[in-house]
Amino acid sequence: MVGTAALRALIEDLLVACACPRDLAEAAAEVFLEAELRGIGVQGIDYLPYLIANLRAGNIDPAGRPRIVKESVASALVDGGNGLGQPAALLASELVARKAHAAGAATVGITRSQDIFMIGYYAERIERSFDVVSTPSQTAWALLALMAVGEIGSDSVQRGVDYLCRAEREGAKWLEEDYTAVGFPRVFYLRYHGYSAYF
Repeated sequence: MVGTAALRALIEDLLVACACPRDLAEAAAEVFLEAELRGIGVQGIDYLPYLIANLRAGNIDPAGRPRIVKESVASALVDGGNGLGQPAALLASELVARKAHAAGAATVGITRSQDIFMIGYYAERIERSFDVVSTPSQTAWALLALMAVGEIGSDSVQRGVDYLCRAEREGAKWLEEDYTAVGFPRVFYLRYHGYSAYF
């Protein structure tokens, strides 16, 4: 069995051998390794032969470096330089988190980039930059969705149920201070007061 450090080093070395700068190879290796650790080989090592063939054929610029080409307070556009997709996506996820912290919400697009893979991984990186807590009613909605698709015995459902059992209540109603509905950031927010009673 190959350890994670050795696997990451192998991916980096393969990309560097294809003329990718070390920092871009490291960024791509981070995402490829995460795919492998999650059991999604098609977005990990399984994809490397195809990627290497396209790097060698000149279809992907091995030195293509992402850069910000347009920017406002709450948005940006990243040009991937026709290079590896992961460095562009990592830059975009850092930008959107920073802008969302400052403006309340943000959008960042990527152009001229190869496949970024693992979209959920970037979303998790963004989420970790916030102090995010699910409300009981939001957790209940998520549980209903998971159970509707047959995930009744999953760890996620169990964690959600445990969270709901621990959530503070006032009688039969959960105490929810956070806004639970749509609105416009820094303009107005909505709270559905009934949600905490319905579940």
